Amino acid sequence: MKTILIIEDEKELRDLLGRALDHEGFQVLTAENGKEGVKLAEEQHPDLILSDIQMYPTNGYETLEKIRKLPSTRSIPFILMTAEPSFEGMRQGMDAGADDYLSKPFRLKDLKIAIESRFRRLDSVESSEKESRSSLVSLISDMKHMGDSSKVNRMKESFRHLLEEADVREIDSINENLRTLILAAYQFHEQMDQLQSQCKS
Repeated sequence: MKTILIIEDEKELRDLLGRALDHEGFQVLTAENGKEGVKLAEEQHPDLILSDIQMYPTNGYETLEKIRKLPSTRSIPFILMTAEPSFEGMRQGMDAGADDYLSKPFRLKDLKIAIESRFRRLDSVESSEKESRSSLVSLISDMKHMGDSSKVNRMKESFRHLLEEADVREIDSINENLRTLILAAYQFHEQMDQLQSQCKS
């Protein structure tokens, strides 16, 4: 069962959204402000966060920024809600890492569509991430041609640690950097082999 955290300072709306999502089969967590929401997100690791923007003392943008800075919560899909939609506000939310943006009042049907879209996207990303991680593990294991010096072994362990700690959003970058490094190593060893052959001849 997927868990959704609702961060909303208006109790009536918070309860309404909670009942609606519970009816849809989700486990629901609620927080009445951003500070409480960040704490709950750290403790419970919900599958998605639905947050209002206009809250005090921590508004939705600030809540989002804190969520994105925490290693344990930074990859959680985050949907912002606002009663005062504007292009500037939407841009600010997206720049801070929001995954979607809903303008109040919205239909429960629209909320459901937004949530399902995020979960489909997350499933796709996680599937791709598993393939990328598997590919990276194989690449690290195949770095035998780089030798077994202490420096090379430390580099291998660094990549393994980085892979274990990496966020979904960072996997592609790690993959690209590692492939670039391995290609450079191959080219270096090929050049060394050619030089050794020339010296022997």
